Amino acid sequence: MTKKSDVRHRFSGALYASDGPNRVRVTMPDGTFGIFDGIGRWIEGEVYDVDPEMCVWMSIDRADISHRLSSQTVTPPGEK
Repeated sequence: MTKKSDVRHRFSGALYASDGPNRVRVTMPDGTFGIFDGIGRWIEGEVYDVDPEMCVWMSIDRADISHRLSSQTVTPPGEK
């Protein structure tokens, strides 16, 4: 079952889904899957080869780094 936050890889067709803190579940079109850490290192499963950039993208907490979602206030240079 896919969630709104899941991302399908355009070349391989694999489905990348967050699977907890710093974990990504990658499911191939044939149903095989693997679990990887946030930088694409294999943890378990039948799938061993994934796109590490997709793993990074799926494992980060975007609320902490995105200017659109962050609660941080930044003052432009020259303004007080």
